[in-house]
Amino acid sequence: FNDVYDWVTGMLGPEWGPHGYSNLIPQDDQITILLCDIAGDNQPGGYVGYYWSKDNFVKGDDPTYLDYYSAERIMFTIDAVSFGCPEGGTWEITDYWPEEILSTLAHEFQHMIHFYQRGVLHDAMASGDTWINEMASQVVEDLIADKMDVIGPRGVEGADGTAGSPGNGDGRLPLFNAYNDVSLSDWGGTDVYASYSIVYAFGAWLARNYGGAMLLNRLMQCPLTGPASIEYLVEQATGSPERFPRLLQRWGTAQILSDTTDAPAGCVYNTGAFFPSDIGGHTYRLGSINLYNYSYDGQVGPLMYSGGTVGTSPHLSTSCALYRVPGTVTGTFSRTVKMPSGMIASLLLRP
Repeated sequence: FNDVYDWVTGMLGPEWGPHGYSNLIPQDDQITILLCDIAGDNQPGGYVGYYWSKDNFVKGDDPTYLDYYSAERIMFTIDAVSFGCPEGGTWEITDYWPEEILSTLAHEFQHMIHFYQRGVLHDAMASGDTWINEMASQVVEDLIADKMDVIGPRGVEGADGTAGSPGNGDGRLPLFNAYNDVSLSDWGGTDVYASYSIVYAFGAWLARNYGGAMLLNRLMQCPLTGPASIEYLVEQATGSPERFPRLLQRWGTAQILSDTTDAPAGCVYNTGAFFPSDIGGHTYRLGSINLYNYSYDGQVGPLMYSGGTVGTSPHLSTSCALYRVPGTVTGTFSRTVKMPSGMIASLLLRP
């Protein structure tokens, strides 16, 4: 855990410290990791870990309020059954479930730091921003996957900077390919696993184009919420303002061009190698992504509509749907397409 602590705080800052709230516990420079059978089923999997900010509060005396159940500790919980589950006869930290726990440590640690840095210090945790918090946790997993030598949410071995091989069913991206038009902010509205995949794919694109580990460092210091916070991160990285709908268009372009290694700036998932970034005395590396290498339930590569309608999922202000004109088109061509109200169309011509 000491390594995970150094790597994650090197990006994000400390998990707890000075504050001006009498109802929050004071700083004591201690972190508690509670190991227990979370589901009480003596089985690995399911909920493998969680962080709950109720434990950061001073214990109250009214059982109708959450602070009554505070452990008064900076604490997260890990599933002991998953952590102790061997792949064969002898337990090894490189076994499947122990490796999952390593990624979970980094994931939940981001949530812990997020509460202090974004919530306590900057009052920048809005009720509809679960997607931003979960995005940050998965990008943290992504950024240290090579250091822990795990596949992480990218689904490729951390030490491999290439985009991997076709037929990949690991990580978050196979499900993303099948549900890539689900709204980022519609957390769990379609399916919570689809939501995880959507926000990871978006965060993976952001990090590979706008600063890597520095992106998350800037997020921790950002006083804004919702899509405005993403606009802030991009402007901090580039020096130029960018509206969120334009970023969604650029993200869609990156999805389509992820099988190339020479996509234009801001539209890059794949260079064929690592994307490095440096902060806090550490170098972090993000591997390349080719979405066409991932498959899920018959869907290979990003979902692209080809009929007369684009999009079937609820399209809020934070979604992106792809449409493909089938076949080779020459000369004059016209097509009428129905889109949900409020969607903006853009055209990408590929040779």
